[in-house]
Amino acid sequence: MCLEYEPMSTKSRSTKHVCYNLKKKYVCCSCKATVSQVKTFILTKLDLPEDTEIVLFCETEELVEASLSLEEICFTRWRYRVIPLMLSYRLPNAE
Repeated sequence: MCLEYEPMSTKSRSTKHVCYNLKKKYVCCSCKATVSQVKTFILTKLDLPEDTEIVLFCETEELVEASLSLEEICFTRWRYRVIPLMLSYRLPNAE
């Protein structure tokens, strides 16, 4: 999968938010990994506090169900598209 940081607004797309980008945006993981585990992975890699809010998206749809697996996302939201699965994340409180 590919994880990319996406700022909340267009005016906040400056270089000061580069620190929220992952060093390696392509991640190889199990298709059984959940949305909750992906959020925890992002927090760990960015060295952010556990209480930091992360909003995960598949295209324009917010992934709110924490127990949703990457496999389910691929079958329901990413069907017939090229791999890898492209997910974006936002940090609403950091903007």
